Amino acid sequence: MEILIAAGLIFLLSVIGARAMNERGLKLLNTQEKGLLVEAHADLSKYQLFFLLAIVGLYFLLMKLFPEHVTTIMIVYFVALVGFMILLALIVSNRLKKLGIPSTYTKAYVLSTFIRTGGMILAMALLLYNLNSKQI
Repeated sequence: MEILIAAGLIFLLSVIGARAMNERGLKLLNTQEKGLLVEAHADLSKYQLFFLLAIVGLYFLLMKLFPEHVTTIMIVYFVALVGFMILLALIVSNRLKKLGIPSTYTKAYVLSTFIRTGGMILAMALLLYNLNSKQI
């Protein structure tokens, strides 16, 4: 049970840390640059939600169809989520560069994504460790 609490805390702290880093970067932007930032994210939200729902839906479908492969399905699910987060971060950072957003914000954005993704990976590793230790 302690591992589950630790995983939850790690994930929560990484999200809070990433949010704080992103907000610090936002303070460096003027009003016009913040408008460009909204433009950079505008059309991504609908695609982001679609792919996230597809990943989660596929996870539950595979868990229902193949309950004997829980660990493998969880690993594939986590790799898909991390890959999705990294791909999204690359797309957004490229858009930020094209729109002329200052590199100080872009660096803060990339660092916040790294913190959030790292926390998620660490939390997932603890969850998988917990799952595997109970199967032994």
